[in-house]
Amino acid sequence: MLHPRILAPLPRRLAALLLLLWAGTDPVAIDLGRWARHLKHHGDWTSLDFRHPETGLFLAARAGTEDPQAGATLTLTMAPAVDCVVDTVLVFKDRVPARVDAEEAIQVALAADGAPPRVARARLVRVAGDVFFFVQLAGGLPVAGNRARLTVTLPDGRQAQFSLRGFEEARQAAFATCQSFLPR
Repeated sequence: MLHPRILAPLPRRLAALLLLLWAGTDPVAIDLGRWARHLKHHGDWTSLDFRHPETGLFLAARAGTEDPQAGATLTLTMAPAVDCVVDTVLVFKDRVPARVDAEEAIQVALAADGAPPRVARARLVRVAGDVFFFVQLAGGLPVAGNRARLTVTLPDGRQAQFSLRGFEEARQAAFATCQSFLPR
């Protein structure tokens, strides 16, 4: 799922390209199934890349995992248009659609394997009529070493737990794919 408001921090050319390619799709949520290619499993994580379904144009690579109990997904997306800089986004599903568009700066707590939580700056985006909301981490995902689980806690107390089994392999696969499309 990807909504145009989440594209705001991307450079204008990439955002314009993605919006142009997705013109005519449902404005609330976009099914990226036709765009996804080369899905690979890495433990509890996956890596894949997104290409335009008709032209094959490479757009981005992604590594991701989910916490189905919390209704949450954690993704790391890299695009050549932004030099493969990692965009870390959490997507949560609410029971009811948002009433109004909202965007705010928040802080989330990130804790690996029960360690003391680290506070991270983030941007929360809600779109009127959408049951999904997005939390974009400002500083990326601070996971290092051999960790098993990452717990994310939002300001409202909502928590999601993500397995880190396969994280590094999936991240490296997505990054290598993105790097292969950078001009030399």
